[in-house]
Amino acid sequence: MRNTRKTFGGMLAIAAAATIAAGAVAAFRHPYGMNAWDYPDQGVDLLKEARITRYRNFTSWGDAEPRDLAPDSSSGYNWWHNNQALAACARTGAKLSMSVWGSPAWAQSQPGIRLSCSPVKYAEFITAMLRHADAVAPDAVESVDLGNEDLIWETTLERDPSWYYADILRAGHAAVKAHNPNILVIPACVWQDAAHLLDEMYQLGLKECFDRISIHPYSTDPRAPVENGRVSHYPTVMRYIKYIAEQNGDPFKPVWNTEYAYKVDVDEVTKTDRLWYTLEQSRRLGFVEKAFMYPGITGYQNYSYDIGGLIYAMGQPWNPSVPCVPTTAYFMYEEYSGSHPLWDSASPEPADVLPPASADAFIPNAGFENGAAGWTGATVDLTVSRSGAASGRAPGTGAVTSAQKITLEKGRLYEVAFWTKISATDPKNFRLECPIIPEGIPGWHWPPMYDGLVDTRRYPGGWRRVRYMLFTSSAPAFTGKVTLRFNGTGSGAGTSVFWIDDISIRKLDLTVPAPVANLPPVPPTDLRCNGQANPDSVTGIPVLAWRFWDPDPYDSQSAYRIIVSTNPSDAAAGVGSTWDSGWRESLRSSAAYTGPAPAPGYTYFWRVMTQDWFCAVSSWSAVAHFSATRNHPPASPGDLRCDGATDPAGMSSPQPVLSWTHHDSDPWDAIPSGFRLFVATAPTDAAAGNGTVWDSGLVHSSQTAAAYGGPALVPGATYYWTVCSRDTIGALSPLSPVGVFSMAQHITNMPPDAPHSLTCDGTAFPGSVTSTAPLLGWIFSDPDSGDRLDRLPGRQVGRLQVVEVHDRYAVARSLTQSAYQVGQFLEPLGN
Repeated sequence: MRNTRKTFGGMLAIAAAATIAAGAVAAFRHPYGMNAWDYPDQGVDLLKEARITRYRNFTSWGDAEPRDLAPDSSSGYNWWHNNQALAACARTGAKLSMSVWGSPAWAQSQPGIRLSCSPVKYAEFITAMLRHADAVAPDAVESVDLGNEDLIWETTLERDPSWYYADILRAGHAAVKAHNPNILVIPACVWQDAAHLLDEMYQLGLKECFDRISIHPYSTDPRAPVENGRVSHYPTVMRYIKYIAEQNGDPFKPVWNTEYAYKVDVDEVTKTDRLWYTLEQSRRLGFVEKAFMYPGITGYQNYSYDIGGLIYAMGQPWNPSVPCVPTTAYFMYEEYSGSHPLWDSASPEPADVLPPASADAFIPNAGFENGAAGWTGATVDLTVSRSGAASGRAPGTGAVTSAQKITLEKGRLYEVAFWTKISATDPKNFRLECPIIPEGIPGWHWPPMYDGLVDTRRYPGGWRRVRYMLFTSSAPAFTGKVTLRFNGTGSGAGTSVFWIDDISIRKLDLTVPAPVANLPPVPPTDLRCNGQANPDSVTGIPVLAWRFWDPDPYDSQSAYRIIVSTNPSDAAAGVGSTWDSGWRESLRSSAAYTGPAPAPGYTYFWRVMTQDWFCAVSSWSAVAHFSATRNHPPASPGDLRCDGATDPAGMSSPQPVLSWTHHDSDPWDAIPSGFRLFVATAPTDAAAGNGTVWDSGLVHSSQTAAAYGGPALVPGATYYWTVCSRDTIGALSPLSPVGVFSMAQHITNMPPDAPHSLTCDGTAFPGSVTSTAPLLGWIFSDPDSGDRLDRLPGRQVGRLQVVEVHDRYAVARSLTQSAYQVGQFLEPLGN
């Protein structure tokens, strides 16, 4: 496949690696992302080669927490899908955006209304999800997406963020920042034609509750100006969402394209071209920080749900070992990311946006200050207004219509805006419609994604701003004149009323660049070692911590570098003569020291510098110091036993378990970090640490027992053994006293007993099984002393795979014969 790589007609400019322009204040690194449901090994390795190092993973709250659980519960959560993504991050070094969507029925105050979930329970779930992620793949999660597309596809009341989502976003934001303030919060997406959702979040005072702007600009062709009556032109859509942020006093917040795809009526070349155009325009705009295409990996197109992928899994994509094939689009990504590893946001290039109108449209009596002149169906209300002294009022069953045609330029871009106040006795069953009726061409123009224009009681003052883009038709039959109409609809219209005020149709000029300015973080402060400032008695492994701060709103730490030296002059000069961590990508403002073991009585001087999300680097912090308390090596291990007995004779087990006790006077070393076993046929060799029969080598483990793993033991022979133990600092104990065991004249290994207590999905003799991969379980036992399992991990027992899980073994295989699950736990040899 690699030999068939091509460059498609001008799509790619193969150039030297991109560099940040001189004087640049901001750059976006890791701009290439993908959405995925599956993470096969070969697929994620290919993504890494193409520099696609950001994954957006979907987390269904309803699936992950089927019943109400405590955030620190060790069981009950279903993290299967998250674990696949976290494992892929651990494999490739990629980072993860957790996209949380939906809610379980038990959390909903109104059955079937997903966004009616308890904000408190929502926050608890977010906390549990992040704690689990830290336990599986520390530092893998860099952002949490609160809502995905929940605002787009739910009921009319849910589509207005004031009714449910505002409370959910506040609670979710607080939970994320309490867990780690450097993890970014991404709000529910703005659908391509629902840019108004972002404006409504600002109206509701949610500006401080999200760190990036999220949009799903789905369209068939990103170059098309209009699709189905809505503006679909990619750079125009993206620039408009940035314009809304600017209009709300939030000009520096970057935009993430969190989901887009081209999978309708496309071949591989067309798909590749449209993905290239999206990348190129995103980079040129200067404010798009990341672009997550959908999906990165999917099943092969001939029998899959999706042909939009970069990589096709040739079989079941959830199988880690499934073969994967890169597509034409993948090779485009590989070349493009090589040419543009960073996106320079300080020097945006001219954007390919739709042309604006030359002037605002004239709307007579747009604020009803001159009575009802120019409008039909409205009564003037002098007691209620958004601005000025009056507004237009109508019953829910009525309609307010412009009496005169509004003149617009053909084939030009406008923004339509107005304010409305809606009062409905039955909010679920009344909404406002606001079509535009063009003259000369058939059909009405319906503002996109405004099905949620409902009761506005939750907005400040009860008034809600409505705004959207309008690109007028160029059709010869279109006269350039339109009629504005506002009318109620729904079974609750008879008990509803609405007001309209401050109507405008303004030219929308999006050609002005929107660079993202950035200031570097300040030097880190509040340096601490093991929670203390400049401690002189550090025990165990030093954990160094600091406080990150950046003058830019919504900026956070993305990497750090620590230096440690025993010479204060070296530290002051920025030289880590003892240890230099190098730059490490991390959202955490702490790190365990991993240099040479601190020597007792010595003082170590250290400093740290940080990097923000836009590649700006702080100066070095002030110099801090710590001194190490003397570490005592472990004492000689004691209580040596073989298969639980002291110096036994007549052993028949071919793999006896050797065990001992660990002793260390330092309280931080109560649990060992490793051991080394020596087995010999002469006591002097064992006492000297000469394993003439078997030397285990240094084993990194907290266990104090291990199965003999050397050559086959000889019947009738006597063996001598010793062991040394290792503490958490790395110091080794003296050798233990010599232990001894002798073998029987006949070493026998009885076969295991017949398995019993057979179950299917945890039930004996189930009547019916709905799972496509039922889990078969049973109980294993063996009459031989010390036998726990007669195969090592990865070997076969019949047709069953042996799996190692947290130092325990399990045997299980699903009926798909490809996806393995953990079944009956069995104690391993040596435990």
